[in-house]
Amino acid sequence: MGKEDTRPYFFEHQGFCCVCDSETLFTSKDDWFRDHLVCSACRSIPRERVLMHAVETYFPNWRELAIHESSPVQRAASLKLATAPGYVASQLDPATPPGQLSPNGYLSQDLENLTFDDASFDLVITQDVLEHVFDLDQVLREIARTLKPGGAHIFTTPMVNKVRPTAQRAKREADGTVTHLAEPEYHGNPVDPGGSLVTWYFGFDLADRILEVSGLTPTIVDIDRIDLGIRAELNEVMVTKKRSGSIQHSVRTERQVTPAPQASPGVIETCPPRISPAPLGRRARLIAFYLPQFHPIPENDLWWGKGFTEWLNVAKAKPLFAGHYQPSLPADLGFYDLRLPDVRVAQADLARSHLIEGFCYWHYWFNGDRLIERPFNEVLVSGKPDLPFCLAWANEPWSRRWLGEEQDILKQQTYSQEDDLTHARWLTKVFADPRCIRVHGRPLFLVYRPAHLPEPKRTTDTFRQVAVQAGVTEPLLLGINAHCSHIDCRDIGFDGTVGFEPQLGVLPDFLDDRVRLSKLRRNLRVGVVSSQLKIYDYREARRLMVNHAKKEFPVYPSIFVNWDNTPRRGRDGIIMIGSGPEAYAAGLEEMVRTANTKPFDDRLIFLNAWNEWAEGNYLEPDQRYGLAYLEATRKVAETL
Repeated sequence: MGKEDTRPYFFEHQGFCCVCDSETLFTSKDDWFRDHLVCSACRSIPRERVLMHAVETYFPNWRELAIHESSPVQRAASLKLATAPGYVASQLDPATPPGQLSPNGYLSQDLENLTFDDASFDLVITQDVLEHVFDLDQVLREIARTLKPGGAHIFTTPMVNKVRPTAQRAKREADGTVTHLAEPEYHGNPVDPGGSLVTWYFGFDLADRILEVSGLTPTIVDIDRIDLGIRAELNEVMVTKKRSGSIQHSVRTERQVTPAPQASPGVIETCPPRISPAPLGRRARLIAFYLPQFHPIPENDLWWGKGFTEWLNVAKAKPLFAGHYQPSLPADLGFYDLRLPDVRVAQADLARSHLIEGFCYWHYWFNGDRLIERPFNEVLVSGKPDLPFCLAWANEPWSRRWLGEEQDILKQQTYSQEDDLTHARWLTKVFADPRCIRVHGRPLFLVYRPAHLPEPKRTTDTFRQVAVQAGVTEPLLLGINAHCSHIDCRDIGFDGTVGFEPQLGVLPDFLDDRVRLSKLRRNLRVGVVSSQLKIYDYREARRLMVNHAKKEFPVYPSIFVNWDNTPRRGRDGIIMIGSGPEAYAAGLEEMVRTANTKPFDDRLIFLNAWNEWAEGNYLEPDQRYGLAYLEATRKVAETL
């Protein structure tokens, strides 16, 4: 037995291990975390944890899949993978014929000449193997051959060259002899006590080589999550997916970082900002606006009656003409109460499974007073659901007219320098949460009416300065142009602009509740005899909005799902017809294609909305379309 390591811990941190699925203490007695930051429960190390994190993120049903792991060792990640009924393990054993069991119980396989049939596996896993093969291109082709369409090779290998090109360190000649192109270097080998010769020093250009040689679509996932024990040197994991269609894809790098917790005395933690991730196969970062209103609060009890939520408006709505879909009633989730954690988890599961990255919760802050705050408070405190989020400050007065107009005010919006400080301090705990959506490592925060701020640069400077002083990365602040479509929000202190939909102001008569001949003429074109109702075709309305939204400055786009706010405003509401999953998907597809010209981290598209039921503007399943809107979202977002 080796001598016990009695050194004190260099580092320790409480967290959750995704290998043994348990709360644990991560400890290291050395500053080389790659080999020494271990889980106290299962003894896994960071590269095993990042591998399992990738497997479970991109293939949550992995236990149901056919898996081939080449050259496993008796470490925690391999032991967990082996619990899948379809798991097959192999190692190269020169003394055993290919395809037969070696004395150590593994199939003997050479990655350069696998004996498996074509399309045998959903997943191929290798842990620190590729840096030891001679004919790299042949290995890549063989792995691709044995993968099923839609399957993936998920692997770790040290990217020691980083920005430098991949370098070959040794090659095998035709007669089998080895020529060393650099000083020989060996890593441990579970079969050969002499070790494995290092034949390659890889750089990030390995991704390009994989795409060119094998046709697999590569994603470099670089995750820094100290809460998951994923922090180490040379800790990238590569996910390369076999296409199920003929669409070409480009290489991308996905990264994620969570803020480091406050270190204990004597503990050193360093963590450079990195880029936030997205699941494999997603073409853009779709973020859905989320209304946290569906639970009673004292203010609404006072203003609208005891127990009021917008479900009351939704349920009492009436059809106003033949074919008018009202009331719009929920299906799968029912008339939910957002005070219930199970409801919030079910919503998150629906969003995640349809490739929506996260929710943008509307945030109602009135000079230190928050309204309908309970759902997000509980999300923040409980850590559930584990779905990314950001906040959008709905900084407008509440009125009885439901359109943000400063008439019939119920609660006024006021501003001050003191309130900016109070608000910024409260926001730091949101920005520090590991689930907070980040763009190039910066936590995201939106303001609905940026031009409504009396001194916007003062407010944005305060938000940034307070975050940095609190040890949180400077936030990325975006102004929403719903009520200031002509303004480049960078000119008033923000980092960018969200191009909001719907821009109802481009629609003729949109605020005119009177009987008008122009309304009658327009409504007759869609077969409705009414000179009062405000009815518009969804596609035509979006065409007007898109043309209006064309700017000389950059914007992060949004798309509205539908609009019918007659549950709130009756015959004075605005109604879209000709909408539906197909029309919505066509608009979203156009936005995604445009976004694909940007770096992945900047491909934000805001979906309006997840659950604005009283505006007829929701992705959640209803009794007419079921999951069709969400399925359309996933179809557009998914890389085939």
